[in-house]
Amino acid sequence: LGGSEQLVANLSAMDGVKARSSYTTKSLNNSREENAYYSVTYAFPDYEDTRLFGSNTLKNPVWEDNVAPPAVLNLSVTHNDSVDITTMSWEVNTNETNLTAVIWRAPQSFNSTSDIGVGIITNISDNVSLLNWSVPAGTFGDFHYAVTLSDRIGNHRQLLTPAEIKGPFHEDTLANSDIQPTSVAAERVDNTKTKVTWYDVVDYPEAMYHIWQSFTGVITEQQITDAKATKVATVVAGVQQVKIAVPDEVERDAWYAVTAEAVWDESTSASEMQIFTSGINAAPTSIREDTLAPLQPTLGLAVAGSADGTVTLSWLPATNETGERYEVWRHPTDGADVSNISSDPSALGWLHIATVLDNAATVQYTQVITLGARTDETAVYAVRVADSYDNMLPSINLQKTLTVNEDTLPPIALMNVQKSGGGTVATVQVGHGSLLVPGLTTGSYILSFQVDESLANLRYRDRIKTIWTDAVGEGVNWAVNGLALSAEEGKVAIYDFEMIDTNGNSALFDIRFEVENDSTLTGDDSKGDNKQETTDLGQSSEGDSTLFTSGILIMAVIIMALLLLLLKLNREGDSVQTPSGLPSKEEDSWYDGYIQDES
Repeated sequence: LGGSEQLVANLSAMDGVKARSSYTTKSLNNSREENAYYSVTYAFPDYEDTRLFGSNTLKNPVWEDNVAPPAVLNLSVTHNDSVDITTMSWEVNTNETNLTAVIWRAPQSFNSTSDIGVGIITNISDNVSLLNWSVPAGTFGDFHYAVTLSDRIGNHRQLLTPAEIKGPFHEDTLANSDIQPTSVAAERVDNTKTKVTWYDVVDYPEAMYHIWQSFTGVITEQQITDAKATKVATVVAGVQQVKIAVPDEVERDAWYAVTAEAVWDESTSASEMQIFTSGINAAPTSIREDTLAPLQPTLGLAVAGSADGTVTLSWLPATNETGERYEVWRHPTDGADVSNISSDPSALGWLHIATVLDNAATVQYTQVITLGARTDETAVYAVRVADSYDNMLPSINLQKTLTVNEDTLPPIALMNVQKSGGGTVATVQVGHGSLLVPGLTTGSYILSFQVDESLANLRYRDRIKTIWTDAVGEGVNWAVNGLALSAEEGKVAIYDFEMIDTNGNSALFDIRFEVENDSTLTGDDSKGDNKQETTDLGQSSEGDSTLFTSGILIMAVIIMALLLLLLKLNREGDSVQTPSGLPSKEEDSWYDGYIQDES
């Protein structure tokens, strides 16, 4: 022995046991990288054969190496999402040959290659210092990378410094169909809620689902970046729907989308997949969210109380609305509160008159209301509007209502007949039918009318001339001045009158003035002081005048018959001489006086 040998083990053989024929070292003392020769000799209690023969000594050495190669230098790792490739490069700083580069990968940071989750993705030759690694399909997560050198024995650095580890790098090769909820849709369930529905992703029962809302368009990744979309709800897997409350008094178009959050593939923590595809997890169309009631229409000037007994209301359509409906309401002005008709209008005295549906071609709505029985009542009208979502203001604006005098009755008046320069000779009520005013003499008269309501006009005409003349006056006071009545026109002068009130109601009537010459008055009427008396004649008819005239004629005929009979008897008497020839002037004068007295 030359002195450089080293005894590494003493092995003993036991009786009855076959002698050992192999030996494996458990470990090498100290770090070493060298060739070693091994020899086996016999040793007895009092003798050891130390001769080294070819048969008990290795001819070729054994390479003993327990030293790992040094760390690589300038490790660089990048990931390209567009092509799903992770690129690594490094430098080798050793003269040792036959080395292998080992690429390590883990879904979390690590400092030892023996940590849980750390795995080898590939080994490459030491003469290669660049790797373009295609990330396998179905990968999702944040990953860390390291590169170590392994010698031919397999020695490599197990404990690593932070500088030897690069990451995290987000790698995502999951198909959208694997991570996106599908069939996202939105619908209104009532006036205050929108229901969003979808189908969950498959194989992720622990996933959470986030509902996004936008008012600018279909939700995209850019909208998330620009803060134009807002997360409005989160629900667990299996629910697949959520109701979103719509605030009061809004009118908007809303778009919805749903994303899933789960521990995807090799990821160690949950992450949300904020990837949006229109028609898949992003609703392609908006839904109208409208809780804003349209403004109450303002009623235009109504045409009310016309002769046909109707009220005509008009109003302009609501702006920016389609499919709306209009409700026409009426309330008598009896002192009741008319400011609110929301809960139970009928209990508050309101009457629903009509409902008018939207017509896109209408530039102004008109509603004709039939009043029915003739009346003279004042009422308040209002039009309420509800949009296609049934939004309606809870109360009415009285400034937009219309108070209507529902006057369908013709006017009536008291007419005073006054002779110019004299007093009132008759007072009668006029408004319909025919009236007789007797006992007038030839002259000029003033007719004064005191009407029960304001008139738009009062006119009159001589029935013979048929030309209408307007009376003078306004409101409830009207007059016909200088009405000339003459007996030359006949015993009766007939005039037609028409009173028209401010609601268009018309009263037609005629007055028959009985006119006599002053010379026809006899007896007390001609001998007295000609005092005129005011007479309330009321209403009569043309038949009364005819009957009176007929009575006078009948009486005259009877008297004439009696006189003739008396003359005949006188002529037939013995002592009575019948005069011959025509009656004398004295007889005629007596006869005329008798006729005058009897009439």
